[in-house]
Amino acid sequence: MLNLMIQGMRRWIVVGIVGAGWGLGGRAAPVDYYLPDGGPYEDRVPTPAEFFGYEVGDWHLRPDQIVGYLHALAAAAPERAKVEVFGHTHEQRPLVQLVVAAPERMADLEAVRRAHLERGATATRPAVVNLGYSIHGNESSGANASVMVAYWLVASQSEAAQAVRRDVVVLLDPMFNPDGLARFAHWANTHRGKHLVADPNHREHREPWPNGRTNHYWFDLNRDWFPLVHPESRARVARFYQWQPNIMNDHHEMGTDRTFFFQPGVTSRNNPTTPAGVFALQEKLAAHHADALDRVGSFYYSAEGFDDFYVGKGSVYPDLNGGIGILYEQASSRGHVQETDFGDLTFPFSIRNQVLASLSTLEGAVALREDLLAHQAEFYATASTFAGDRGVSGWVFDPAGDPARAWELRDLLARHQIEVRALSRDVTVGERTYRAGEAFAVPADQPQARLLAELFTDRTEFNDTAFYDISAWSVPWAFNLPHDKLETGLSKAWGRTLEPGPRPVGQLHGDRTADVLAYVLLPRGMDLPRALGRLGRAGIVAQVTAQTFRALPAGQSESIDVAPGAIIIPVTRQPDKSETIERVIDEILARDALQVMALNRGLTPDGPDLGSPSLVTVTAGRVAIVVGDGVSPYDAGEVWHTLDQRWDMAPVLLEHGDVKRAELSRYDAMVIVDGSFGSWSEDTADSIKAWTRAGGTLIVEEDAISWAINKLGAKITLVEDPAEATPATPPMRVPFGEGERINRSKLIPGSIFAASVDLTHPLAYGLGQDMLPLFRAGKLVMQPSKSPYQTPLVYTPDPLLAGYATPEDQSRLSNQAAVVIAPLGSGRVVAMTDNPVFRGYWFGAMRLLGNAIFFGPAMKTP
Repeated sequence: MLNLMIQGMRRWIVVGIVGAGWGLGGRAAPVDYYLPDGGPYEDRVPTPAEFFGYEVGDWHLRPDQIVGYLHALAAAAPERAKVEVFGHTHEQRPLVQLVVAAPERMADLEAVRRAHLERGATATRPAVVNLGYSIHGNESSGANASVMVAYWLVASQSEAAQAVRRDVVVLLDPMFNPDGLARFAHWANTHRGKHLVADPNHREHREPWPNGRTNHYWFDLNRDWFPLVHPESRARVARFYQWQPNIMNDHHEMGTDRTFFFQPGVTSRNNPTTPAGVFALQEKLAAHHADALDRVGSFYYSAEGFDDFYVGKGSVYPDLNGGIGILYEQASSRGHVQETDFGDLTFPFSIRNQVLASLSTLEGAVALREDLLAHQAEFYATASTFAGDRGVSGWVFDPAGDPARAWELRDLLARHQIEVRALSRDVTVGERTYRAGEAFAVPADQPQARLLAELFTDRTEFNDTAFYDISAWSVPWAFNLPHDKLETGLSKAWGRTLEPGPRPVGQLHGDRTADVLAYVLLPRGMDLPRALGRLGRAGIVAQVTAQTFRALPAGQSESIDVAPGAIIIPVTRQPDKSETIERVIDEILARDALQVMALNRGLTPDGPDLGSPSLVTVTAGRVAIVVGDGVSPYDAGEVWHTLDQRWDMAPVLLEHGDVKRAELSRYDAMVIVDGSFGSWSEDTADSIKAWTRAGGTLIVEEDAISWAINKLGAKITLVEDPAEATPATPPMRVPFGEGERINRSKLIPGSIFAASVDLTHPLAYGLGQDMLPLFRAGKLVMQPSKSPYQTPLVYTPDPLLAGYATPEDQSRLSNQAAVVIAPLGSGRVVAMTDNPVFRGYWFGAMRLLGNAIFFGPAMKTP
């Protein structure tokens, strides 16, 4: 008892020292504030205040501090806790989990893990709970709460803590997004004064663009659970399948004047493939959350505002993998303290609610342990029945001459534990034949049947048309490989299981030991922009052909058809670069999945010869992405990531305020993504206009098109929305309480539409198919160009492929332009109503961006 009293005194002394040093007037929060009735605690385990030198909530903790504290906990009590590193972020910060369980389980944790994956008897097997925090870096109360939860898990000797360690294996992930958290912690701490300022106008509460919500490349990682574009998500999902937790918490923040949210959320807006048992268990867990928050007088809500529909969110992904995902949203102080209608909201208060919800989750996991384990076992036991009831035997895909894109698809599915099979025989569906040895299949009947069904869904009908996020995400449409859904059983056509294997590389046609006159890169393949970037950086001049021809590779007897969009690399015309050319061709063959031909004759068997005046020099690929206030950081980040990570290019991130001072002649192309451009200066517009008129290629997406029309005089015509232009007559009265739902139902929340493609246009070179699925998340519509040559993509008459859009919006899009090329002086504006690299995984349309960058000079109106 004396030890406990001393321990308690020591914690209060630390608080007093910190408070005295900063004049906080006793506002620093002790352990008992966050953990009422949480002790007694083992004295050998350091408190957060003992480790950090101040109480949790005084400062925003940095990722390195949090990781350091978890290591200290594991060192203090190794028999019940350990830290495991399972990956690293883009900025090389470690991704860690604190694993906590009873000593007898920790002694052979691997055996416990294997037994859990076997989903056997539930009588003595522990449940697995993954507590995850702050996937949005500036929603930091979760990450700061994690250290208090970790302390309780390791140090508390209360009956509740001992029950958790006995009946649960806890995987505590203190921060899903360390890079974003580091950015925000630095901002909040940098602007914290001796006296805390609650005024929302204070700079601390007005984080600058692009803010700490996102990861290094400005992606929302809470939309990346299934696209798996980033190392954080790939490592986390791999870790998920190592343990397959029964519960996964996902702790967020929301508006300052809100309270606290926990699921089940809006039932009508939840994913229809999620088993009903998920919602029943969420309801039972909700009772534990309510009790915990009631005890401290915190207000909350549970059945409104948020949904569990989009499969790429952290609270939905577990639902389709046999677990229970739970979203928590805490009103945010967005700093250390901020005014609300009910007084000041402090950082410690927001942290405490996150702590209490974490502990109530663990309490619920103990109480519902057998129910959770039984739910998971039943989920997988009924997978085959689920697949059979859908009447789909599987999907079949043709690599379509793009082995890299096909590999990316197989790799993505493998990361989600989805089986891919070879074809043992040819399969014909309609007019398309899928060849054994080339095509591959994805059987519907497999343990991941529910997740697979959602990843491959092309749903267009919905019970509720108000969406928190997007309404469509179809993987087959995103990759745009020729594919078909097989309605009837064709299991006899399934061959061996395919592993992704190493990423495919280039293939050479022709003898390089002969006197090579030129190299030709065939146009098909998602890696072509990457190869063009290599050429540009090396200063190698390359040309693109607009016509089909036949070429005879050196030393071979059979010629090969070459489609428009092929790249000609003259060797003898640039003799001072011959060694450089050979080196870069070596790089292309080793890294890029392209077909490369070596030619030793300029005369072709058919079509233009290699010296034809019809060839156009491609650009060097020097790109500026205009960024800063008003620009969507998500869209800008997606372009940046595509160029930097996928194509090995080095785009310049150019602040719009610096445009007028920049030497724009350094760039071949400039990209302006979606945003709101009211703060942009006239000087910026004038500079971009002059650069474009001098020959530049300006690529504008979504609402940047309106800016280009208004500020640059781009000859593009938008289609007015008749619903906005013509008021209802007589005035219609709508129930006030239905307003939000009705307004949401009028949006295009993120759906997939079909566009017809002019494959002869330089923007479409290498696409290979005359229909391209595009992802659309807005209502801006363009008319086709007055030039019959400059509308390379047009929405089809009946364009909706998947997702939600009102019949009126579908009609508005019908036969309208998806892309328009508008000449401006000697340059051009490439206007795209949709983001071709949406969330970094829309592989089928990525070439539009690459072609716009490199083939701008080839787009002159005939």
